[in-house]
Amino acid sequence: MPTTDEAAGAVRTSATETPPESEKLYRGLFETSPVSLWEEDASEVKAYLEDLKRSGAGDIRTYLDYHPEEVAKCAGMVRVLAVNAATANLYEADDAAAMLRNLDKVLCEESYDALKQILVAIADGETSFETDVFNRTLKGSKKHLLMKWAVAPGYEDTYERVWISMFDLTQHELFAKELDDTDKRYRMFADYINDVIWTMDMSLNFTFFSPSVERALGYTTDEILTKRFDELLTPASLEVAMGAVAEELSPEAMRSRDPRRSRVLELEFVTRSRSSLWGELNISFMLDKDNVPAGVVGVIRDITDRHMAGEALERSWQAQKVINDLLQISLEDIARDEMLEQMLDRIVDVPWFAPGAQGGILIKDSDSDMLVMKAEAGFGGDLIKACANRKVGECFCGNAAASGQIMYRAGEAGAGRRECQPGAAHSQYCVPFTSSESLFGVLNLYLDAGHTSSDKEMEFLSAVGRVVASSLERKQATEILRKSEASYRAVFDKASDSIFIHDSETGRILDVNRKVCELFGYSRDRMLTLDVGDISAGGDSPFSQQDAVRLIREAAAGESKLVEWHCRDSSGRLFWVEVNLSLARLGSGDRILAFVRDIDARKRAEERVLALSRFLEGIMDTVNIWTSAADNEGNILVWNHAAERISGYARQDVVGNNSVWALMYPDEKMRAEYMEERCRILNSGVFCDRHNTSIVTASGETRTVCWNCYKLADERGDLCGAIALAFDVTGKADGGGPDADLKEYVIRALEQSEA
Repeated sequence: MPTTDEAAGAVRTSATETPPESEKLYRGLFETSPVSLWEEDASEVKAYLEDLKRSGAGDIRTYLDYHPEEVAKCAGMVRVLAVNAATANLYEADDAAAMLRNLDKVLCEESYDALKQILVAIADGETSFETDVFNRTLKGSKKHLLMKWAVAPGYEDTYERVWISMFDLTQHELFAKELDDTDKRYRMFADYINDVIWTMDMSLNFTFFSPSVERALGYTTDEILTKRFDELLTPASLEVAMGAVAEELSPEAMRSRDPRRSRVLELEFVTRSRSSLWGELNISFMLDKDNVPAGVVGVIRDITDRHMAGEALERSWQAQKVINDLLQISLEDIARDEMLEQMLDRIVDVPWFAPGAQGGILIKDSDSDMLVMKAEAGFGGDLIKACANRKVGECFCGNAAASGQIMYRAGEAGAGRRECQPGAAHSQYCVPFTSSESLFGVLNLYLDAGHTSSDKEMEFLSAVGRVVASSLERKQATEILRKSEASYRAVFDKASDSIFIHDSETGRILDVNRKVCELFGYSRDRMLTLDVGDISAGGDSPFSQQDAVRLIREAAAGESKLVEWHCRDSSGRLFWVEVNLSLARLGSGDRILAFVRDIDARKRAEERVLALSRFLEGIMDTVNIWTSAADNEGNILVWNHAAERISGYARQDVVGNNSVWALMYPDEKMRAEYMEERCRILNSGVFCDRHNTSIVTASGETRTVCWNCYKLADERGDLCGAIALAFDVTGKADGGGPDADLKEYVIRALEQSEA
């Protein structure tokens, strides 16, 4: 076995060179990282090990066991190119230069086992590796470190660029030992925290509760020690808890899993006053000297407010999805009645309405005060007949139509039932469709008798009513334009969208509505003298008169078009719009209708997120920290190698969609908790650090991840997404990753991305 001095003295360092311009940004991140980072060149040792294998050395691990002097020799072939300031601080050096001058003091006798493992990994062609290692600081203190080693992308064949990160585990070990040895200090600590700490033996009998249990559940410590789990949990939560206990105590789990593992559950507790308390329960085994489970320790944290907020967030998300689906249906080129049928099917399928929801849509006849049913879902024959025609002001839905207000009544049964109600008792909503003081129809919605109305539900149905009314208004406007070119003007100018009418062959602007004039800043007469090229970005962009005519002719051939277009208004301002082109028969000729919507704010946000995602993809794959970014809908924009490694989900499978959240958080309650935290960041701009969640990896393993999240905004400060940096902290005593200067580090990276 070579001496420590011989091995360390063999390490060679390179002179500091001024990095090329393309590396300056990266170097800034390297130097300011709060994590100890090393940059090394292992190409010489890679080639040497390959030569050994070709020369018949056989298995490299066995060879190194019989030739320990080769470990020191190979270590001498590694060139340390650079270390950052965090490394100098970790090793008690004055600065990085002093660290590089004194590398011979770093290695100690215990370092050789880790060096041997690295050499075996290089010989096997591995490009990433992690292990525990012991080093000494320049002042002689011993450090227990977690070393993560990875080959930089593009250097997999030569190993000319290798990145190493070091995490200090020394204090973690000392803290864990102190907790194990000092039960009295632990109990004193437990007396002054709000979380409830408890222990039980392997027969599932409680043996200890912290005094905080009286504040949380209302029981004294003596009272609750006489209770059983089934007396403290609701039946549903008891089933979840017992299932988890059975799984953790199964022979397979006891044999194959880490005995220091922990498990996090969300459970509904029953307090002494019989009220409900939602708690996050973190449980783990207490181990004897042989690492055999001798009991269970748990921590209960009151998350009632967070749980309720999570449910509200989930419902809000579902409501927004329904609204988006209705808007998408309204844009399809289908007949009005088919549109209403699809919309009604989507409304009665709302999770908190279903199952058992029934409904019908009645449209006001243009020539009378009659409401005529055009779509139904779940109605029987008698009900369809009874509701086929109702007069405005007659019965419950007719009164809602007459008042223009949403009306609700709770379930009623028996003699008071009217002929237009289902046979069983039902609650009922009637939602009028009105726009610009015009009545288009009414939604008649029947729900279970026990359904309870709420202000949030009223707001949702009000939004549904506006979307359907707007869709009917647009559909009506389109139909009128198709039927009569001479009588379309009144409705045409009331439309909420900007509308152009083009010649289907030349693309010439034949007519525009009032919204077009407001959007572009020209009078109607002036607009009719311009062509599309005059109000487009032009230049070398693909937004010219020629491009517009091509799209118009394609629409004239029967191919509906939905495109984004870069426009220029009368002041010269450039902005983005969404254009929906469709063919219509007006009078005696074919015309192209162009429905135009201003999307400039959305485009700026997309460009901001795209620019940031490209920046992150360029630098973050070389940092051994989970780095991901998502837009406001949770669609993944960035997913670096560390995220792939920790989660097991490949970048090509997750980027561009939001499916990974359901995979990592299959439990809906846990997923709601994470989405609630993300929503809090987006809405408040708060920097969130050290937020722990449990994820399910692609292999089915449960890992604990410490998140550090940041808000992303466009140039106006509008929300456009979030960035998250995460560490795998599974099984670690303090439950968190290194984050001392992480906030400053990320903010600096974002500022440099702006440049």
